[in-house]
Order: sequence, then structure tokens, then C-alpha cells
Amino acid sequence: MDVKKEKELREAEVMANKNILRTNIDKFLNWGRVHSFWPNSFGLACCAIEMASTGGARYDLSRFGYEVFQA
Repeated sequence: MDVKKEKELREAEVMANKNILRTNIDKFLNWGRVHSFWPNSFGLACCAIEMASTGGARYDLSRFGYEVFQA
């Protein structure tokens, strides 16, 4: 292998190491749970489904003080 190709491969490896996040799936899922902006509620009744739909991105509930749904 010539020197130019080796240099290109080293540069590509350095760029890949800067842009790739290495973790295991448990840490990734826990990060998502901690940084989730969805309220922690669960329900199958009609009211729970309606509250889940109004908590979506289409409506701005924080203007009315409903950022966290109380059980």
C-alpha cells in the first residue's frame, strides 16, 4: 500500500471515531427515558387516549400550564 492511501485511511478512521457514538443499548435507552419530554402516564380508556393525542406536537399545552399530566 502506498503512503497516500495509508494517510487517507488514517484520516478516514479519525473522522469516523469523531462522528460515531459507541455505547450499549441499555445506556442508550436509559438516556432516552431520562431526556424524554413525554409525561409518564399509561391508560387505555378514552380519556387517556385523548390526553396522549393532545400531548403531541400539534398542540402547545405548555401555554396553558399542562406540561405534566397528573394521574
